[in-house]
Amino acid sequence: MNDIQKKALQSAMRMLDSIQAKYAIVVGDEKFGGLSVVLPKSPKSNQCPYPRNELRTYLKPFVDVLNEGDVGCIPLNGYEPKWLAQAVATYAGQIWGPGTYTTCTTEEDVQILRFVPEQEPVSTQEVLI
Repeated sequence: MNDIQKKALQSAMRMLDSIQAKYAIVVGDEKFGGLSVVLPKSPKSNQCPYPRNELRTYLKPFVDVLNEGDVGCIPLNGYEPKWLAQAVATYAGQIWGPGTYTTCTTEEDVQILRFVPEQEPVSTQEVLI
């Protein structure tokens, strides 16, 4: 805050104090006044920094060839591990379904193991003729 802004702030606070007002003023990360204020947290970056479908286009050739029991390694190739791993898991879940794979992120790649899907238990009523 520059000097003129500090002067304006002090003037405003003097006026509010003179009428015994309760107030809270937040300027940047600083708080002035007697009222308690919860400052908003800076938003976390939950938005993928890569263009739409860029990661999917990159990972598809590595994932599409996997059969049940296969392990695939998708090199990071400059992508952030968090975002590539999330894209791999999302894509695998969409094409194979939930519970059919697991992933692991290393310093070099994202690894994926495709499981053999669990068989639905056969009801004894269906077996009996």
